[in-house]
Amino acid sequence: ANCRGRVQLLPSYGGQLSAVPRGTQQLFLRFDASSPQAVAEERLDFFRSSLLPRLVRSLHSASGSQPILFVPSYFDFVRVRTLLADESVAFAAISEYTAPTEVARVRTALRKGILGAILVYTERAHFFRRHLLRGAHHLAFYALPSYERFYGELAQMLEQGGKPTCATAFCRFDVERLRRLVGDVRTAQMLEAADTSFAFQ
Repeated sequence: ANCRGRVQLLPSYGGQLSAVPRGTQQLFLRFDASSPQAVAEERLDFFRSSLLPRLVRSLHSASGSQPILFVPSYFDFVRVRTLLADESVAFAAISEYTAPTEVARVRTALRKGILGAILVYTERAHFFRRHLLRGAHHLAFYALPSYERFYGELAQMLEQGGKPTCATAFCRFDVERLRRLVGDVRTAQMLEAADTSFAFQ
């Protein structure tokens, strides 16, 4: 029999890191995940031990730097909100359910540098509203965004005076989102390397 089926090639990705303003320190932090079923709890544990201390330090630094935490999943948003409350960490939130008056209050306080809290921002809020968030110096991604362009969009909102930073948590089960964000070559290196932190400028 004559087979004339077409070979399906997987798409290749170059990544979105170049969309971030020059001078922004980009840090990717890999955590070990034992199974897809355990990722949610293991990601929360990693956030508690690694990402959260970075955000708290920036919040209480001498310069009073303001951090934003981007959370793609609403279920993770609820977990993070509960953890921050349990740890007595000051936070404000903008989700798809936040009233417009509260969004305006938080955005104004952030812009004026008087928020005094970690701003937790959900992916759906950004997807539907594309809120312009000015005044932050640090950005953290609880998990990789569903839409890779969101990474650059949010990083471009950071204040460029000083040393803006962007820290992102990922694991081996995030491979498809990671490919779209950092590209195929970097993804292979970041998943196979003995090191668990990767810095880009």
